Amino acid sequence: MYLKRIEIQGFKSFAERVVIEFDKGITVIVGPNGCGKSNLTDAVKWVLGEQSARSLRGYRMDDVIFSGTSRRRPLGMAEVSLTFDNSDQTLPLPYQEVNITRRVYRSGEGEYLINKNACRLRDIQELFAQCGISRAAFSISSQGKIDEFIMVPPQERRLFLEDMAGVRNYRQRKYEALRKLEETEESLVRIRDLLAELEKRRIPLQKQAEIAEQYQRLLQLCRLAEQRLLEGQLAGIRHKEELLLNECEKIKSSFSFLESGFTLLEKDLEDFKLGLAARRKSIEQQSNKLDELGKTFQELNSAYVRLEEKMASSENRKKELKARLAVILERKKETKEELAELEAACERLRELQLGAQQILTELEEEKRAWEEEKKLTNRAWEDIDQEIFDVIHRKTSLVSEVRVLKNKIEVLSRQQESINKKSTAAKRQLEELQKDIQTVEEKCRESEAVLAEKSAELATEENRLEFLLREQEKLSAKLYSLSQQINRYQERFRILKEAENHHEGYQQGVKKILQAAAAGVRFNGELLVLTEELLQIDPVYGAALDAALGRAAHYFICDTPQAAQEAIAFLKKEKGGRASFFPLSTLQYWSSQAKGKIEMVDGFIGRMADLISCDDRYRKLAEYLLGRTYLVDNLKNASIFAEKNKYQYRVVTLQGDLIQAGGLFTGGASKSRFPTTRGRKQELAELEAKMLKYRRQYSQYDERNRKLQIEQEAVEKRIQESRENCKRAEDAWRDNQQQLSIWNQELKKLQEFIENCRLESEELQYRQQELNQQLSELEKDLELVSAREGEVEAKRAELEKIRKESEEKTQDIMSRLSKAQVSFSAFTQDLKHQEQKKQQIRQLLELREQELKKVESDLNVLQDEISAILEQKDQLQQQLAALTIQKNEINETIVFRKKQVAAWERYINARERRYLKIKEILMKAKQRLQNNSMRLQHFREQRDEIFRKAAEDNLRLDQVNPKILKRKEENELKDEVTLLKKQMTDLGEVNFAAPGEYLEINERIDNLKQQVADLEEGKRSLTKMIADFDRVAAAKFKKTYQEVRSNFQEIYHLLSNGGEADLTLTDNNMLETGIDICVVPRGKKPRHLSLLSGGEKALTGISFLFAMLQSNPSPFYLLDEIDAFLDEANLIRFASFLRKWSVGHQLILISHRYHTMEIADHLFGVTMDEPGVSRIVSVELSEYAPENNEQYIS
Repeated sequence: MYLKRIEIQGFKSFAERVVIEFDKGITVIVGPNGCGKSNLTDAVKWVLGEQSARSLRGYRMDDVIFSGTSRRRPLGMAEVSLTFDNSDQTLPLPYQEVNITRRVYRSGEGEYLINKNACRLRDIQELFAQCGISRAAFSISSQGKIDEFIMVPPQERRLFLEDMAGVRNYRQRKYEALRKLEETEESLVRIRDLLAELEKRRIPLQKQAEIAEQYQRLLQLCRLAEQRLLEGQLAGIRHKEELLLNECEKIKSSFSFLESGFTLLEKDLEDFKLGLAARRKSIEQQSNKLDELGKTFQELNSAYVRLEEKMASSENRKKELKARLAVILERKKETKEELAELEAACERLRELQLGAQQILTELEEEKRAWEEEKKLTNRAWEDIDQEIFDVIHRKTSLVSEVRVLKNKIEVLSRQQESINKKSTAAKRQLEELQKDIQTVEEKCRESEAVLAEKSAELATEENRLEFLLREQEKLSAKLYSLSQQINRYQERFRILKEAENHHEGYQQGVKKILQAAAAGVRFNGELLVLTEELLQIDPVYGAALDAALGRAAHYFICDTPQAAQEAIAFLKKEKGGRASFFPLSTLQYWSSQAKGKIEMVDGFIGRMADLISCDDRYRKLAEYLLGRTYLVDNLKNASIFAEKNKYQYRVVTLQGDLIQAGGLFTGGASKSRFPTTRGRKQELAELEAKMLKYRRQYSQYDERNRKLQIEQEAVEKRIQESRENCKRAEDAWRDNQQQLSIWNQELKKLQEFIENCRLESEELQYRQQELNQQLSELEKDLELVSAREGEVEAKRAELEKIRKESEEKTQDIMSRLSKAQVSFSAFTQDLKHQEQKKQQIRQLLELREQELKKVESDLNVLQDEISAILEQKDQLQQQLAALTIQKNEINETIVFRKKQVAAWERYINARERRYLKIKEILMKAKQRLQNNSMRLQHFREQRDEIFRKAAEDNLRLDQVNPKILKRKEENELKDEVTLLKKQMTDLGEVNFAAPGEYLEINERIDNLKQQVADLEEGKRSLTKMIADFDRVAAAKFKKTYQEVRSNFQEIYHLLSNGGEADLTLTDNNMLETGIDICVVPRGKKPRHLSLLSGGEKALTGISFLFAMLQSNPSPFYLLDEIDAFLDEANLIRFASFLRKWSVGHQLILISHRYHTMEIADHLFGVTMDEPGVSRIVSVELSEYAPENNEQYIS
C-alpha cells in the first residue's frame, strides 16, 4: 500500500483545486519560503483527524479555509482527500483504492468520508491504526519533531517507544483496573460497616413505633386547643375594629365641615393678596415710568446740541462731494470701451465649445448604454455565482443532514436498548437499598444518646476557653494595632531621618555647605547656620513662616563677609552649586514699622517678626526678613487687609497663602504634610515622642496577654481530653448519619432514575418516528438540488462569453471619450477665463455707477438734512415742555396708590390670623385620623397573623359565629397548648417508619453478605488482571527498546561516518524507566546532548526517528525539512542513506537542499504566481538525469 494521490481545494493557500499524483520511491517538494509547502503537511495531518488548530499553525479551525486575497474572495469550504493504493489489501476494505476525505465549512459544520461515503473520525482512525498512520504518527514529522526527540526529558522520551510498542493501551487498561480495585475495596469497607450498623438497629425499632403512636395522639389534642384559641382571638380583634371605625366616621364628618370653611377663607385671602400685589406692581410701574421720563428729558437736550454740530459738518461734506462727481464720470467712460472688446472674444470661444460638447454628449450616451448593459451582465453573473454557491452549499448541507439523521436513528436504537437494561438493574438495587436504610437509622439513635452525655461535659470548659480567647483577641488586636502604629512611625522616622542626613530638599549649593559643616569645615573660623534653624515659631504658624521666608529659609547666617567669601570660593572650587549668605556685621536694617496707622480686619493675628522667638543677636535678622509681613487667618481676610492698606505690606495666612507688597498672590497646596525642611524637623520631634508613648503601652498589654496564655493552655488541655471523648461518640453518630444520608440520596436517585428511564424510552420512540419522516423528506430535496446544479452551470458559461465582449467594447468607448473630454475642457477653460475677466469689468462698471448715484444721493440727503435739523429743533422744545407736565401727574398717582396698599395690608393681616387658627384645628383632626388608621392597621396585621398561623398548622377557623374569649379562658387555652407541645418535645425524635423498617432489616442483612462474597471474588480477579498487564507491557516495551536501540546504533554510525550512539535505561524497572541518549561524534569524547552543535543534534534526532520508523514501518513517510540543519558532508551521507532506505518505502520530502533534490525520483514545485495563492508544478527527474543518482546508489 502507498499514498497515490492528494487532492486539495480551499485549504489555506490552495484556493483552486490541486491534485498531486504520487508514486513509489522518493518524491521531493520544493519552493521558496512562504509559498505554502508546509501547508501540504498540514493538509495530510488535518485529513487524518488533527483537531488542534494550533498544531495546524492557526487559532481557530476555520483558519484552514482560504481567507481570500486582494484579488480573490474568501471561500466558504476547505476539502482535502487522500487516495491510497490498496491492491495488496493492507486495509481491511474490498477496494483496490481507498479514498478518505475531510471537509469543513465556515458555518462550523464538517464531515469525514471514506470512498465518498460519510463516516466518523473514529472510523478513519481505526481503519489506519494497524498501518502506523495517524495525525501524530512519526511517519509524518517536521524539524520541530526532531528537536523534540533530543530536548525532552528521559521519562517523556520513553513515551515515544510506548506508542510504538502499544504499551499505552495496556497502561490505560491497568489504570482502569486499579481504579476498579480501589472502588471494590471501598465498597467492601462500606458494606461491612453497614452490616455492623444494621445489627444494632433491630432492638430500638419496636420502642420507636410506640413513641410514634403517642406523638400522633398528642398532636391531635394540640391542634384542637390551638383552633379554639385562634377563633377567640379573632373575635376580639374584630370587635375592637368596629368600635374604632365608628369613631373615625365621627371625626371625618366634623373634618369635612371645617375643611369647606377653610377652603373659602383660603380663596378669599388669596384674592386679596393678588389685588395687593397688583397695586404694588402698579406703583413700581409708575416709578419706573417716572425714571424713564427723566432719562428721555436728558436725551432730548443732548440731541439738540448734536443737531447744531451736524449742521456745520453737512456744509463741509457738500463741497467735497461736488469735486468727486467729476472724477467718477471720466472713469466710467473708459470702462465701457474695454467691456465691448471682451464681448467679441467670448462669442468666438462659445462657438468652439459648442462643437466639442456635441461630440462629448454623443460619446457619453454611448458609454451609458454600454455601462447599463455591463451592469445587467455583471448582476446576472453575481446572481448565477451566488446561486451556484447556494446550490452547492445546500447540496452539501443536505448530504450532511441525511448522514446525521441516519446516525441519530442508529444511536436512538442503541440508546433504547441500553435504557431498558439500566431500568431493570436499577429496580433490583432499589429493593436492596431500602432494607439497608432501616438498619442504619437504628444505629443513629443509639449514637445520639452517647453524644449528648459527652457534649455536656465539654460545654463548661469551652465557655471558659471562649472567654479567655475573647480577652486574648482583644489584647492581640490592641498589640497588633500598637505594633503597626509603631512600625509606621519608625518607618516614617527612618525616611525623614535619612532625608535629613542626606539634606534632601535643599539646593545643591546649600547641601554642599551642610555636608562640609558636618565634616568639620569652618569658613573664616565660623560655623554657618541656616535661617530656618535660628528663627523659631509656634507650630500653628509653621506654614505661614515657611511661606513668608520662602527661599530665605535656606540662607546661611555668618558674622563677617569674609566667611561668606570663603564659602562662595569653596563652592566654586568644588563646582557645588550656588548658595546665599547673610553676614550679620554688614546687615543694614531700617525700621519696618508702618509709617501710618495699619487698617485692621477680622482674623488679623499680628506682625510675623513679633511672633518669632530667637536669640537677641538675630533679632535684627528677623526684623529684616519679616518686619513688613503680617499674619491673617485666611486668604479672604488677607485680601481685605492688603486692599485696605493699599498693598504696602506682605500678608501671609495660616494656610501658607501669600500676598506680596504690590498685589502678587501666591498659594496652593502640597501633597506632603510638611512640604518644607523646617516642617521635616518638626515632624521628626513629634514622631519620636509618639513612639516612646506607644512602646510603653505595648509592654503593658504584652504582660497581660502572657498571663492569659498560661491560663488558656491549662484550659485547652482539659478541653482536649473532653473533646477526645466527645469525638469518639460524635464520629460513631456522624458515620451512621452520613451513611443514612448517602443511602437516602441513592434511594431517591434510583427512584428518579427509573422514572427518567421510562420517560426517556417513550421520548426515544417518538424521536425515531420523527427522524424517519425527516430522512425521507431530505432525500427528496437532495434529488431536486442535484438537478438544479446542472442547469445553473450551463447559464454561467453563456454569461462568461457575454462579459468578455462587453469588456472590449467598453474599453474602445472610454478611449474616444477621454480625447473628447480633453478638447472640451480646453475650450471651457479659455471661455471661463474670458468670462471671469468680463465679469470683473462689469463689476467695476457697476461700482462706478453705484458710486455716481451715491454721490448724487449724498448731495440730496445733505440738503434734506439741513432742512430737517431746523424742524427737529422746534419739535424738541415742544417735547421737553410736555415731559414736565407728565412727570407731575405721575407723582400724584404714586402717592394715592401707596395709601391704598397700606389699607389692604391691614385687612390681609387680620384674615391670615383667622386662617392659621382654622388650619391648626384641621391638623389636630387629621392627626387623630392618622392615629386611628395606624391602630386599625395594627388590628388587621394581628388578624392576618392569626390566619397565617392557622394556614401553617392546617387549621379551619369558625369565622361565622366565633366566641369572644375572656382573659381567664384565653390563658387556660395557652397553658394547655404549651403543656401538650412540651409533652411532644419530651418524646424526642420520632421515627414514623419504624414498624416497616423492622420487618425488612433481616432480608437486607442477607443481601449485603452475598454482596461481600461477590466483591471479594471480583477483587481477586482484578489483582490477577493487573499482574498480567504489567508482565505483557514490560515484555513489549523491552522488545521494542532492543529493536530501536540496535537500529539507532547502526543508523547513527552510518550517518555520522563512524560516530557512536546508544540508548540507555535510567531504571531497571521496565514499566517506569526513562530513556537517555548517549552520543560520541567521530573523533570526539562522549558529550551531553545540550553540548552538541545544532547539526549534531539534528543528526542524532534523524537517527532516532529512522530507528523508530524501521521498527514500525508505515505505508508512506512525509518528512518536512528535517535536513535543514545538516552541513554539506552530513547531507550527502543522509541523501545516500535515504536512497538506499527508500527501496520498498514511499518517501515524500519537503526540502530546500540541493543534494536532497538530486535523489528525487519525482520533483514537485510549490509557487505563488498570484500573491496568497499556491500552485503546483511537477518534473519527472528519472527521465532526464538518471546519472545524478549514481553517487548515492554507490
